[in-house]
Amino acid sequence: MSESAVERAGRFLAAVAARVERLNVILTVVASGLIAVVALGTMLDAGGRYLSRPIVGLYEASVLLFITLTFLGFGVVQWTRRNISVDVVMRFMSPRTQIVCDIVTLAIAFFLIAVATYGTVAQAVKSWSILEYEAGFAQFPLYPSKTFLALGCAYLAFILLLQLAGRILELLGAPTIEPEPDEDETAM
Repeated sequence: MSESAVERAGRFLAAVAARVERLNVILTVVASGLIAVVALGTMLDAGGRYLSRPIVGLYEASVLLFITLTFLGFGVVQWTRRNISVDVVMRFMSPRTQIVCDIVTLAIAFFLIAVATYGTVAQAVKSWSILEYEAGFAQFPLYPSKTFLALGCAYLAFILLLQLAGRILELLGAPTIEPEPDEDETAM
């Protein structure tokens, strides 16, 4: 008995999904580390201000780090589906109709994020070409943050495309590639 194209595509997407799970762990650890760095820096800066010795440029560095950790986390949040969703109507639909609605939603989101990715990549390339720095007392390079913003948008677009392909294959009979929701999430 030969394997169908849907089954082969489903196995391929499942293998990609397993790698996404590993990458998400790394991105979560990196983002958590950046949060710890910002928190420690803020604490030291607050203590320094109390002693009239604030850390010059810490505020600007914190803003750039927050941009990095926020945009790197968007794909992780989308993959785990832990973003905010309103499913008042969805719970009354059949499973097949829910999949179709999810496909439409994912397609629209992918298109919008793909456009945003194009724009952020163009801005990052421009920023690198002129070695753009933030204006002000403490000058920080903006091109690394713009690069991470573009990478975060690109990763989110990839995740949306992967989920879209997975839901289309699910509609055709392949098993789901996404992680199962936690028990406490399904109780709501």
